[in-house]
Formats: sequence, C-alpha cells, structure tokens
Amino acid sequence: EGAPAEVMYRLDKCLGLLQHTFGVSYRFEAHSNDCMGESGWFPLEELREQAAGNVWYLNRSTTAAATAAATAAATIASIGKQNISDEPSMWAISFQQLLDVKKQALSMFTDDFGSKTMRDINKEIIIPVCQKTKKAYALSKNIDGLKTEVFVSHAWDESFGAFVDSIQSAFYTRLIKPTLWICAFALLQGNHEEIQTQLGPGETSLDQSPFVKALKGATLYLVVRNCNTDLCDRIWVVCEIMYAEKYSFIPNRTLITGPDTFADSNTSCINANCYDLNDKARITKELLNEHSFKDIDRYIKKFRAFSTLEGVVVGVHLPCSKNNTLEGFLGKKWFSAMKTVLDEVGVEALEDFKDINKEEIDMLAAKLKGVQARKFVKKINEFID
Repeated sequence: EGAPAEVMYRLDKCLGLLQHTFGVSYRFEAHSNDCMGESGWFPLEELREQAAGNVWYLNRSTTAAATAAATAAATIASIGKQNISDEPSMWAISFQQLLDVKKQALSMFTDDFGSKTMRDINKEIIIPVCQKTKKAYALSKNIDGLKTEVFVSHAWDESFGAFVDSIQSAFYTRLIKPTLWICAFALLQGNHEEIQTQLGPGETSLDQSPFVKALKGATLYLVVRNCNTDLCDRIWVVCEIMYAEKYSFIPNRTLITGPDTFADSNTSCINANCYDLNDKARITKELLNEHSFKDIDRYIKKFRAFSTLEGVVVGVHLPCSKNNTLEGFLGKKWFSAMKTVLDEVGVEALEDFKDINKEEIDMLAAKLKGVQARKFVKKINEFID
C-alpha cells in the first residue's frame, strides 16, 4: 500500500506471472540505498531503468527463485512498456511537473505571461519537447508512464496561469498532490494528422478514444472553468461530461474549480464548437445515439449550475484574475474592437479608465454598435463612479 503508481501498474500486470511461473514469495519494501546489503534481498532495478532515491526490492525465498525473477525482469519491463504506449490512463503528468511548466512559462514570457493561453504554452513549450523526443510531453517526462488519478476537462483558450492556479486551488488542502491527465501534455502534439492518428479513424467508438479511456481509469474528474471560454460550448468537453456521468464520476467524484463566468450560459450541444468538424460530427452522432439533444442540453445546463449537483465543489467563487486586466474587464470582443483607440488615448491598465474624459469614452464606444456601445458607456461610468 502506498507504492508509486507505476510500480502498482507493473505489479498488477506482472506479479501473477511471477507467482505462477516461478513460485516465488514476494513483498515490496522502500529503501534509500541502491542495495540493502543483505543476501536475502534482490533489487528490481530493471523495472525502473533509471536511478532513483527509492528502489523497490523483492524478498526472495530461495536463491533459485531470485535468479528466475532476475531472468524475468527484462521481459516484465518490455510488457510494461508495450502497455504504457497503448494505455492512455498511464499518460499523466505529476502535479510538480505542471508547476514546472508554469515556472518555465513565467521565465519565457516575462512581460505578458498573464495573456498566454494553453495554445501558447503548447506552441512554445510542449511541441518542442514532442518534436525532440518523438513522444507526448507526459511520456517524455515519465518514461515508464504515470497512472492517472485526476482527469482534467478544460479549454485551450484559457489563461494558462489562471488554469494552473485553479488546479492548485482545487487541491490546496491535499498533502499528497495527485497526478493529472491534461490532453495537451498527454497526447503527442504537432500537426493535425498526428493528433487525428491518436484519436483514431472516424469509425472509432468514442469509448476507445484516449480521452474516454483515460477518464475511465481515473479516480476523480476535475472541471476547470475560465474567464475566456464557455467549457460547455466545446463538443469534446460535452463528450467528457456525458461519459463522466456514464461512469458515475458525477456527482460524488467530481471537482469544480475556477471562475463561474459562464454559469448562466445556455447553449445547445448541436451548436458546440470543435476544431475538427469531422470530430464534431462523430461525437455528436454517437452522443445522439444514446441521448436526445434536449436531454444532453438539459443535463449540461444542470451541470453548469453546479449548485444543483451534490458532488464536491471547490473554488466556485475563485475570482477571475483577468478581471484585473483590460481584456478581462472589457471582454474579448470589446477589447479587440477598441485596442487601437485604447492605445491612442493611453489606456494601458484598468485604473487608467478613471482618468479618461467623456470625449475619449465616446471614441471607444464608437468602435461598438448600438446596444453594445451603450452597455460599454454604462459599464465605464459605473466603474468610474
């Protein structure tokens, strides 16, 4: 009990083989040295293939049994590697590895880290690792794989810093932080064809996709909300939610974190977005084979409300960090329309709005149409007051 996830995975696959074939007695112990120095212990370093502070040992009952176990070790390791490459639930990253990526991003984007999304992190940090190692980021960092404890649903247009902060909030009180399955790190990133190869051909059932297989093997389901994108407006997230319901993660094994910006949104799964239209067609078709779109929409709406569920909800009032930025305050569409004028009048931070005059407010409002312009003027006046 308490063994690292990769060891438990190997045990599950291999101890039955050892016991049946070689008749050995076994138990596993942790020790800080490379060898315990006693003739009654046999080190299973072959199972790890790398130096580590804690090495696991097999208690041998006879010299012959130990020799047989040693002979089998290489075969066991090979079996483990094959299973890892075919088992999405082993494509997790550790909590610390996620924090390390944030630290790297903070160093890389010193002036504008707050504006960087998961797409930026993927382009500048994840893809280079994938191209160098020819592996997904998770498997490049964990060569023996890492068992998934928490499956994470999120959106790529989120602020990466806020995404990590929300996950930290969810597990703030956990002494031992969980491993995380995050698609950007779990799948080999690169060109569109590589992604589609991992998702499987068009006729592949959704329950055979890496997303659903990883979810099924997880312990908890974590939904990370954000300020920029309505999660439930993405068809893959709708798919994940419906399978989380099917596998009984909702309500009692579901965690929710991040700002509730879109809690009152009301969209249909029929109109949910997806980068690949073929993926959308495949997902929608399969979901509608099991549910009516009205039932899916009704469930998603209930799920958005969060308070109607009885699962563990964390961080639901976490403030949106982007509200302290111009884009967060104005929203993506308003900010894009006004960006040039904002530069012209010298508005660089949210507090600068308190120093602009009526003429400058009108210049900004002129970039919007009708009702939106009036809403903007009202919002600014309320902010200034």
